[in-house]
Amino acid sequence: SPAKVAAFDNRLIESVRHVSGIQSAALTTALPMKSVSQSSFEIPGQPHDRNKLPVTDWARLSDGYFETLRMRIIKGRTFTRQEALSSNPKVAVVNQAFADKFFAGTDPLGKQVSFGNEQGSNTSYSIVAVVANEHQMGPDNEQAPEMYLPGQHLDSFLLVARTEGDPLKLTNAVKQQVWNIDKDQPVKEVMTEEAALQE
Repeated sequence: SPAKVAAFDNRLIESVRHVSGIQSAALTTALPMKSVSQSSFEIPGQPHDRNKLPVTDWARLSDGYFETLRMRIIKGRTFTRQEALSSNPKVAVVNQAFADKFFAGTDPLGKQVSFGNEQGSNTSYSIVAVVANEHQMGPDNEQAPEMYLPGQHLDSFLLVARTEGDPLKLTNAVKQQVWNIDKDQPVKEVMTEEAALQE
């Protein structure tokens, strides 16, 4: 149920953040060079063709994501914990490529974007930050527009953690945090960021 999903996610992220050797941790639906989702969206007030709406890469994530990946905040602020925990958050972060393509010559902070949610209806989000580009599909690919939405109630997600020293030495400790909550919950894959880049 959604309530149990939320409870699991919240307990997991809090427990992982308290593991010795973990500097920070976050949940997300997409990691650089590992996965991506795309969707069309609208910008209220901008002319558009209903049959050819603009498309952006996007991900949902918990608070602490940008700090964990050390993504530079160009302007604005990242998500608050309250926004990440909200069942209906109304804020978004975009990357520099998104700002340059859709808000060229203007400040995107405070601008609205209308984005379809998982239930099939549109929700308007207010842009609260612009972050530096990351190459979602590999370092040689052209940088695509990206939008990040807060969300810590995810039924399928990736856990990202920044560690002190060798991250693989903390694999078992992190897995144990999962199984302390639900002994039957699988951990599909463990990989360092360097390995993902090489792959």
